Amino acid sequence: MQSSAQQNAPQQTPTPQVPTPAPAPRAANPLDLSPAEFRQALARRSENRKALIDWIRSSLVDGVDFGAVPLRRGGFSKPSLRKPGAEKICGMLGVTATFPTLKDYETAALENRELTQIILRCHLISPDGQIVADGVGARSVEQDQGDINKALKMAIKSAMIDATLRMAGLSEIFTQDLEDMPHAAFDADAQEPAPQDTAAKTASPAEEQNREEQPAQTQHRSARKPSSGHGERLATERQVKMLRVKLDQAGIPEDEFLQKFGISEITALPFAKVNAALQWISTVAA
Repeated sequence: MQSSAQQNAPQQTPTPQVPTPAPAPRAANPLDLSPAEFRQALARRSENRKALIDWIRSSLVDGVDFGAVPLRRGGFSKPSLRKPGAEKICGMLGVTATFPTLKDYETAALENRELTQIILRCHLISPDGQIVADGVGARSVEQDQGDINKALKMAIKSAMIDATLRMAGLSEIFTQDLEDMPHAAFDADAQEPAPQDTAAKTASPAEEQNREEQPAQTQHRSARKPSSGHGERLATERQVKMLRVKLDQAGIPEDEFLQKFGISEITALPFAKVNAALQWISTVAA
């Protein structure tokens, strides 16, 4: 039984809970925001992007995270983003790379189906599970002499770099992946123009004199091409630069390269062995 004190005590009325207002719905299109909100969002993103660019320029290492290559026409390409650099950027922004179409190629390989082309898609996923960027990487199996494993790795790398560039809008700083750049960009020697047919033309005395001098000029140009003591043509200056860039990217000591090809220095590599040297570097780096 309750005591008289308990019976006479005033009953407490429960405090009603105040409903929490629902958050204001966000505009599906940024242009539907109010002008003040839109300006604020633009200013915030502009400052954030500037901070990201400053971090990239101060933290990424030239020759490791990105790098330029010598071009046929002279000079160097715009820096190309490499996989280590893309991984650093993704890690800093807290996104994770996934490859939703990779399982299809894994299944095809296990079933011994012939693969000639590989096209992979990369999704960069934010911590809350949202896809913040999408990239594509393609690779021909023939490029890697039928090595499916290497072709898959190269396609994965290209897709991730593509997605990273798209996510952060970094195309103004970096170009495409180095491995996807056309080989013509690296060729040291441009094709020589075809000889002009001058048989049907009536040459003036001055033109005849120029023709007589042309063989001597041609011999002079040929003499300037590097050659060994046995008259064998050597790799050109630009090809030597390209080889050094490739060795540096692959992490191969120059001494190992020299021993492999039996030369005392890279500049002594025969011109005819340049392609074989590039193939060897690619194989060792795989």
